[in-house]
Amino acid sequence: MNITDYRNHQNELQQGCFKRRAPWELQPDRKIIIGTPDKNIPNNRVETSKYNVITFLPKNIMEQFTKTSNVYFLLLGIFQILPAVTTTDGTPTVYAPLLFIIIVSMIKDFYEDYKRHIADKEENEREIQRYSIRTEVFEYDKWQNLYVGDIIRITNRQRVPADVILLASSKNSECFIETKNLDGETNLKCKSAPPSLNAIYKNLTDKRLPYDLFISLDFEKQNPLMYKFKGYFTIEKEKKRNNREYLNYDNFIERGCSIQNTEWVLAVVVYTGHDSKIMMNSISGKMKYSTVEKLMGKQILWVFLVLILQCILASIYYNIWYQRNQYDLPYLEISSVDPEQNQFYDFVLRFAMWFLLMGNSVPISLLVTLETVKFFQAQILQQDKNYQFQGRSAEVHSSNLAEELGVIEYIFSDKTGTLTQNIMKFKSLAVNGIKYGLQDQQDELFDDEKLVFQKAPTQAASPHVDFSDLGYTHTVKEEIQLNKNSIKLNQDWISHKNIATLLCLSLCHTIQTESVKNDDEIVYNASSPDELALVSFAAEQGFKYLGKEESVMKLQCRQTKEILTYQIMQVIEFNSTRKRMSIILKDQSGKLILFCKGADNVILSMLEDRLEEDQEYRQVIYDTKKLLQEYAQQGLRTLVLAAKNITSIEFENFQKAYNKCQEYDVETRDIEIAKLEEDLEQNLTLLAATAIEDKLQENVGEVIADLKKAGINVWVLTGDKIETAINIGYSCKLLQVEIKQFIIDGETEDQVDRQLNKSISFVDSNPVDQISLIISGVALVIIIHNYQDRFFKLANRANSVMCCRVSPKQKQEVVQLIRKSTGKITLAIGDGANDVAMITQAHVGIGIRGLEGQQASKAADYAVGEFQQLRRLLLYSGREYYRKNSNLILFNFYKNQLFIGAVFFFGLTNGFSGSIIYDQWLSQVFNVFFTSLPIILYALFDEEHPSSEFLELIIEKPNYLEKHPEEYVYIKKPIFTLKAFWRWFFWGFLQASLLMTLNYFSYEPKSPYQNGRNSFYLESGMIILGCVVFIANIRVILMHNTNYPIVIYINILQSLTFIIFFWGFSQYTYFESYSLFDRLYENRVFYFQTFLMLCITNFFDLGIFRYSSFSKNYKQKQLHLEISQE
Repeated sequence: MNITDYRNHQNELQQGCFKRRAPWELQPDRKIIIGTPDKNIPNNRVETSKYNVITFLPKNIMEQFTKTSNVYFLLLGIFQILPAVTTTDGTPTVYAPLLFIIIVSMIKDFYEDYKRHIADKEENEREIQRYSIRTEVFEYDKWQNLYVGDIIRITNRQRVPADVILLASSKNSECFIETKNLDGETNLKCKSAPPSLNAIYKNLTDKRLPYDLFISLDFEKQNPLMYKFKGYFTIEKEKKRNNREYLNYDNFIERGCSIQNTEWVLAVVVYTGHDSKIMMNSISGKMKYSTVEKLMGKQILWVFLVLILQCILASIYYNIWYQRNQYDLPYLEISSVDPEQNQFYDFVLRFAMWFLLMGNSVPISLLVTLETVKFFQAQILQQDKNYQFQGRSAEVHSSNLAEELGVIEYIFSDKTGTLTQNIMKFKSLAVNGIKYGLQDQQDELFDDEKLVFQKAPTQAASPHVDFSDLGYTHTVKEEIQLNKNSIKLNQDWISHKNIATLLCLSLCHTIQTESVKNDDEIVYNASSPDELALVSFAAEQGFKYLGKEESVMKLQCRQTKEILTYQIMQVIEFNSTRKRMSIILKDQSGKLILFCKGADNVILSMLEDRLEEDQEYRQVIYDTKKLLQEYAQQGLRTLVLAAKNITSIEFENFQKAYNKCQEYDVETRDIEIAKLEEDLEQNLTLLAATAIEDKLQENVGEVIADLKKAGINVWVLTGDKIETAINIGYSCKLLQVEIKQFIIDGETEDQVDRQLNKSISFVDSNPVDQISLIISGVALVIIIHNYQDRFFKLANRANSVMCCRVSPKQKQEVVQLIRKSTGKITLAIGDGANDVAMITQAHVGIGIRGLEGQQASKAADYAVGEFQQLRRLLLYSGREYYRKNSNLILFNFYKNQLFIGAVFFFGLTNGFSGSIIYDQWLSQVFNVFFTSLPIILYALFDEEHPSSEFLELIIEKPNYLEKHPEEYVYIKKPIFTLKAFWRWFFWGFLQASLLMTLNYFSYEPKSPYQNGRNSFYLESGMIILGCVVFIANIRVILMHNTNYPIVIYINILQSLTFIIFFWGFSQYTYFESYSLFDRLYENRVFYFQTFLMLCITNFFDLGIFRYSSFSKNYKQKQLHLEISQE
């Protein structure tokens, strides 16, 4: 292909003002010329913001009216305009509070989108070196100006701006990348450029490319499949075309990765902007809603149905009343054409009129108030010093789940990095069936006078090694002497297993090295904490890994002063399916050896079959298995090391087959390569077993014990063996010696069936006894597919459950099973990328910012620093959020029934004609300006068990429930329930009837004025409205457990706001309340009546709250007495 043919090639829909790109599934595969930007494909600009200057108003307004509540009040306003049904003289008074609420929501949306704009601008305007065809040099340009086909130069520690194919690097075609921003992993990964491309482009910074050189690149269209890439390139020079060479994922680097330990790389852009892998996978997670919010939504629907019923009853009542009294109403001057003469038409009009009058039964400000409260609750939690860890505070990603934290009944926890510190320390080694380390008496076996070598230190210098065994040091010394003072292995290396073991530990890994200050100090960048501990141990024993240069690994031996080099022939990487890693090395003499390390059950099954004729070898394997069991019982992480010699012919055959597999399609290629690698790894010789300790985090045992005291079920889902998990279970107090254990680890349906039957029989015959349940990953697969009901019956009785050897998918399935079977609220907590599926499946996901990257904390609803913070999050923060937010919702419905109920009962005095009792303008701002702030302050600052007598915005000390978790069982009863909702609802309605009755008999039978003037019905209405404001705000004070002076003052000021508004409105003839203020506040009857109504209603409220407080305190005292007696 020449450049003219290339420009005629169209692989994208052309962009235009009114044209859109086709979906990625419908687009063809791509074909580009390296170094020639394809401007038919969108550039590298990304936009995560929702709006721009032009679209914000129309788009956001449309979004505001996708909310049911806003549409509801919009329709109310339309009804208020219609002359036939208006109760406000055609003025849509409901639009004033609706406009306020919409503006508040729009400001919040604007602020959030503004932050996205700032982030987008920062991302798009980063600089990168781009190769210019015009000047033939690298020039700095913005990320957003990159196109597919551009060649870019990326330097060390710089982020990759787009998805690229590696062309060349400063490390002879290799580079190392960190994918922390992509998948949360902090380990370094190796990428390589095709040798032919590296040869062409490695000197691009010094010389120009030939004009007759064209390199075409054919590759798959953009897609969201991570860790996959396929394509090929063809080099055409002097009109001669070479054979195509294939590209794979090893040549591909995603946007967002960063270059590490590599001075520079050259790459060609293949996917830009929103076509990049990370952007195509950046789909917002499914929105989670709390149980309280879901129940509230259902109750709003029921309230709406009650409203419809009230309107129907009022309309029917008016029709009947009018038909009976129409001849006694000549003063109304109702003509034959008026609606009253047509009963159906009159029914419809009255229904619409009452719908307007009673419309506030649905609280207009509830949703905004709740969102505001949750936002500030999240800010307070993030400022709470009790959640700070290593200088970082907790993070809230889903504030709408605040109250869900207070009703958690199941916790699913990862182990490594969540319960443990994920800081590995090498503890022990087993070679030839002999255990080294973990023996305090080892140092006593050797006399200083008999040792011909320098005594090893009792404590290792590396923080990743906790191994002290002079016997092992002596054994290694002897082997080196027997091997002619060298660590070079000959063909018969089996007799030198300690040397082979240390070589395996120091060479079979993916660690990258970095020099610091001087060449003598080397920093290891490990792919996992386990690898770091293993290589550090080998270095402590004198086998120090120096690093890798151009596929050659360097090793320094302290005992012999040798520096050996090993050429890497093949690396077979670790993954969760293989559970092992292998490396094929060629030493300086040309011999090939394969080192392998991995899970014990995998490696032991791949050992050479020579047990029959080799009794000694059989005994070594038996002793090693026994020691592995012992390590597991001590809670240590185990690995098995093995090796084998490989002949040149064997490796050549492997290479030929491997290269042939590269010609297959991606799916077939991966399967065939996996088979090929597995065949090569067969017939291994056992070297050793290692044991690594992963210590528990601080206070993990106490926290789990407290959570169980609080009645919360704790499950641990781990990839460890059953024995290791059981030991950790005892250490963290999840398991208890006095509680009977049932282990379900069958590998067939019959075995699992028998184990389940045995466990269920015990539970049925001992209904009081508690049990602990331990399940293997294999058994869990069988249970999920065949025995879900029986498993749930058993798990429901278990004091604790541990699932071992489980995959990330199985973790998700367990959480899903419990959610589906019990309907209880679940919480999942983890720290690694393998915990994301479990975290997103649970009702609430907690991510721990650990050593396994940040993906779990980013995917979670809440992010904390350590497991022990979970106790405060649930027993204090979650409980308080649930209590206060539930009461906030109940109060809002109570308040609106108190407000609107008087309107309904006023209808009894006028035949439900639809007369309005309130000034419409004042009534519309009732929720927003008169009663909103006190309940918000209550939801933010009230505490059931106060930490201080004064208001503290930043709390630094533990709360009462954290110290007494056993009381949580008794106080965690649901607050926001159907019964509670309708009790509050009808209590407000009942108090409204009481207000209307007292007011009616005070003003209607006789004139309240000295001059004999009759009272106006709006006077009664405004008295009731004032009383409603004061009653509602006083009730908030009664709800408080902590009546801080500042909160009471603000409450009083909010109540006085009504008086100020009333006085202001009464000064203008436009408002219905004109001149009412002066008439009422000069009347003594008004004061007496108001005082009477406040006393009677609040007296009942006070009695209810005092009785509730007395009952709670009495139960707490009884509980303390029971605990002290125990």
